[in-house]
Amino acid sequence: MEMCSVRMVIWLGRNAHSRAMKQRVIVLDSSSSFGKKNWDMMKAFVRNILNSFEISSIAARAAIFRYNSKVYTDSQILLGDFPDNKTALLAAYDAIIHNGRGTKTGQALLHVNNTILNEVGGNRPEAQDVVITITDGRSEDDVAVVSGSLRSRGALTYAIGVMPPNSKGVDEQQMLSVAGQPSNIFIARNDFEGVYEKLIKKLDLDICVNV
Repeated sequence: MEMCSVRMVIWLGRNAHSRAMKQRVIVLDSSSSFGKKNWDMMKAFVRNILNSFEISSIAARAAIFRYNSKVYTDSQILLGDFPDNKTALLAAYDAIIHNGRGTKTGQALLHVNNTILNEVGGNRPEAQDVVITITDGRSEDDVAVVSGSLRSRGALTYAIGVMPPNSKGVDEQQMLSVAGQPSNIFIARNDFEGVYEKLIKKLDLDICVNV
């Protein structure tokens, strides 16, 4: 999946190398409506994503945190925490737990904009930011403005909607506000089967276009 980035570096030189560096920010809904079963499936799904790319100071970095009615900074992983150590990154990720109530996705995305993508936390301004939000798509606050702000600063935004156990379904209009365009929305209707392949393919395509 990294071949496009390598080719762009060869063809376009040093500036392309900077844009080929990626930063994946993964935002995890840990609300009670999301459900423990969905949480466990999501954790396995995200681990596959983390295992799919190289973690290094000249390649990809990852930031991960969970939220419900608040953002949990005690267990968050910042972009600069494990710049060259995937084993430590995965261990910290595995320790993130599920609990709490409420869903304020807008607040979580504001945390991405103000804290996660801050240079103090390890953000590299020259790198391509990728923000993946996994939620049941029923936020109690506005998501459109802050998600638009992320895209305005050059971030690629994606939304993965997970069907909640309460049978209310995913709010696809809200998912669209998070993702910015329909092609960046992925719905996990029963489990995450097929979502990984579609997401990785779309990420690879979009990053190639934006290099």
